Amino acid sequence: MPQKPSEAESESSSLLSAARRDALAFDLLAAQQNAPSEVVFFLAQQSIEKSMKAVLAHRKVAYPKTHDLLQLSALLSDDLLLQKVSTDLMIRLGPYAVELRYVPPSSPRVYLDEVQAAITQVLAWVEHSLKS
Repeated sequence: MPQKPSEAESESSSLLSAARRDALAFDLLAAQQNAPSEVVFFLAQQSIEKSMKAVLAHRKVAYPKTHDLLQLSALLSDDLLLQKVSTDLMIRLGPYAVELRYVPPSSPRVYLDEVQAAITQVLAWVEHSLKS
């Protein structure tokens, strides 16, 4: 008889579902010529953030309420993650989490193709991580 999922399994599954939704919204909006880049890259940042939090929850690692991808990455201490999304890209996506949604000053250089590749690879990494 199947057992009820643990709280950590439930949290990680919910976070992965949310990361996938953000990735889908990113893909749909990125395909639109007039889509505001602040919103497109906000969705990318959110997908990666929730992906990291899904793995942290699965590993039962407490994490703060933060949008800081570098801080979350440090908690993971996972070299495989850094093969999927570079520290440099995490830094450049950071401002899209909060600041650029309100006051869009000069935005850090982020490119759709690098972000699409990172999201795809991070989601695959999460799915693999949650199986182990």
